[in-house]
Amino acid sequence: MELGDWIMVEIHHLSREDGTLLAILLWLAWYARDEKVFGDRVVTGKMIRATTFWHLTNFQAAQLQSSHVREDSQPMKWTPPPAVSIKLNVDATFRIGVGVGLGGVMRDEFGTVIWAWAFKKETSFTFEVAEAMAVREGNS
Repeated sequence: MELGDWIMVEIHHLSREDGTLLAILLWLAWYARDEKVFGDRVVTGKMIRATTFWHLTNFQAAQLQSSHVREDSQPMKWTPPPAVSIKLNVDATFRIGVGVGLGGVMRDEFGTVIWAWAFKKETSFTFEVAEAMAVREGNS
């Protein structure tokens, strides 16, 4: 079993708050690694604690406002498109003052990658606009 699969299985044995906290900490560990490797910047423990609290607080607030909460305990997995179809998955991220990162992958019904891309734009769009740009790029 790969690490990502193991984490997705084990996270469902935790309480909702502990699972959320673990997911945030894992993401921040990856972020700190990227900052060191690609940005030559160090993320301190104090910064991680503050950022963890901020993300956890925002996540909890969003859960209170959410009208739909997923109740099953099955990890989310990629599902293939119908036969003779292509599925486009996209993602976007942004950082104030840095820009947006866009990426996506197109796969057929067997999961074979047909096209994948990732790039950075030095601009400040909202998250929704960045996601829409990733979809537009995937459809062009």
